[in-house]
Amino acid sequence: MSSAKRIVKNALANGAGLACEAIISFCMLPFILHRIGESAYGVWAFTIAISGYMGILNLGFRPAINKYVAQYNATGEWQKIRDMLQASLFSYSACGSLIVLSCIVLSLNVSNLFNIPVEFQKTAALFILLVGFQMAAGLVAVVFGGVISGLQRYEINNGIEIFVMLSRTAIIVSFLGRYPSLNTIAAAHFSMVLLGDLITVIWAHKLADIAPLKLFRIPSRNALGPVLKFSLITFVISTVGRIISYIDLPLIASIITIEAVTMYTIGSRLIKYLKNFVEVLSNVLAPATSDLQARDDMEGVQSIFLYSTRVASLVVFPTISFLIIFGDVFLKLWLGKEYPESYRVMCILGVANLVYLPQISTIPMLFGLARHKIVMYMAIVSGAVTVILAFVLGTRYGLQGIAFALGFPQALIYGIICPVYVTGHVGLPYWSWLYSTYLKAMLPVIPFVLFLLGCRSCFHVNSWLVFLAVVIVAGLLYLVVAWLTVISGDDKKRILSLLPEFGKK
Repeated sequence: MSSAKRIVKNALANGAGLACEAIISFCMLPFILHRIGESAYGVWAFTIAISGYMGILNLGFRPAINKYVAQYNATGEWQKIRDMLQASLFSYSACGSLIVLSCIVLSLNVSNLFNIPVEFQKTAALFILLVGFQMAAGLVAVVFGGVISGLQRYEINNGIEIFVMLSRTAIIVSFLGRYPSLNTIAAAHFSMVLLGDLITVIWAHKLADIAPLKLFRIPSRNALGPVLKFSLITFVISTVGRIISYIDLPLIASIITIEAVTMYTIGSRLIKYLKNFVEVLSNVLAPATSDLQARDDMEGVQSIFLYSTRVASLVVFPTISFLIIFGDVFLKLWLGKEYPESYRVMCILGVANLVYLPQISTIPMLFGLARHKIVMYMAIVSGAVTVILAFVLGTRYGLQGIAFALGFPQALIYGIICPVYVTGHVGLPYWSWLYSTYLKAMLPVIPFVLFLLGCRSCFHVNSWLVFLAVVIVAGLLYLVVAWLTVISGDDKKRILSLLPEFGKK
């Protein structure tokens, strides 16, 4: 299979996994919220945010595994793959132990650190402990999941995730009505995640010739060196990224209220879905770029950079425009009442991501090219500015201040500065690239936005039927205009040539 077809297939697999997650979360949020209440849901969202912080200790080995499995597979050096996996597993064994100890300490002090109602403090402490043990076990699965993605078999990883999500949802729907408690949600979540980890290990052994690996076996210096060098930079990037991604909910719980966590979660949820969607589509570029670089195919690298940015722009622009114009209507239909504070959070994050998300493919490509040190520098600057702004603006302006702090520093650094570096490195003129991807993709958005504004002023959208009708008509209008104005004749032929082969390996 050609690189282009493999990238499309992997992107579709990632998109299917995220679509499943988005649909389930969309349907389950009001179901859970109405049965356990806003305070209890805030505790659960807070617990998941804590798990995100514990993920800092994964040391960034997963991107290294993706890169070197793809590179060594292209050159046929399987012994190096086995050595690299043993080094990664040894490091993760130590990290897992540290995660468990950190969660034990945090659970013992949860009442002193966070503004959590007394009736939920013991529950929160228990969940944090469970997070620690689940994440320690999950680090083992990260190694083997990296083998699967490094071999560019993303359909397997996503198939496992879809199975876990559907099974977890079925358990919650079956039991939450009779046992409306956070314990029901936690039992379903932790048990199915662990089962998914086990399946991932089994699949990796089925795909690759992996000799038995031992948790605490000390690897050789030659095996650990390249992975450690790559991963230390990734660790810094991952640490800053997780601080930025997860600082919002603990900060809100500390300086505002636990109920405000729910309000922010509602407002940021749809933007995070979009961000995750574009990220998972772009993540397949890291091993693909490594493979092309190992084959000395820089024209292929340039091509996937151009097309990935164009596709991201065509997805992001209409989606965020729609959320800004109809977001308040959507929230009311979705949750049964108005959430004006949540809508304002959505708009602030949406505007920032209009700049950031179309350029997101630059990051995995730099990882694939092993030029991710520049990402580390940008992450440090962005993280420092974001954390300072979050505390200052969050204290003064509440949820809207936190949303601004989390959105706009990233938009400036990753959305504007990072693409300048990448275009120079891969040999593309910046302004030509910007016009052919980002600016040209704005053309079909103009009639799309005008149509939405006309619908908003002429119709009272008060039911799902009318809302979905607006979505369908606006979407069709956008697709037609985009096909006629943005997509060239050669691109149309390439798109049509890919369609019959989606199901092939």
